[in-house]
Amino acid sequence: MVEARATWVDEERFVGQASSGHGIVVDGAQVKSGNSPTELVLIGLCGCTAIDVVSILRKKREPFTSEARFPTKQSKTRCASQKLLGGRNAK
Repeated sequence: MVEARATWVDEERFVGQASSGHGIVVDGAQVKSGNSPTELVLIGLCGCTAIDVVSILRKKREPFTSEARFPTKQSKTRCASQKLLGGRNAK
């Protein structure tokens, strides 16, 4: 089973870590020191899609060279999990 956690650092900055042991900075502040949660979801989607496509193309022995892109519009609302975390300023 894969597990993940996000440990609060300061402001709106967290360090995320999964079962693999690799860490990543997650930052929701205006001035960022890491990717936003939305960016990380899109990066994960790109990675999963690209891995599947590469696997299919290799099986078909098709040449490939590209990247996976998922353009999206940024929502002005806060991350839905903010309400789950609670705290005095959660809305």
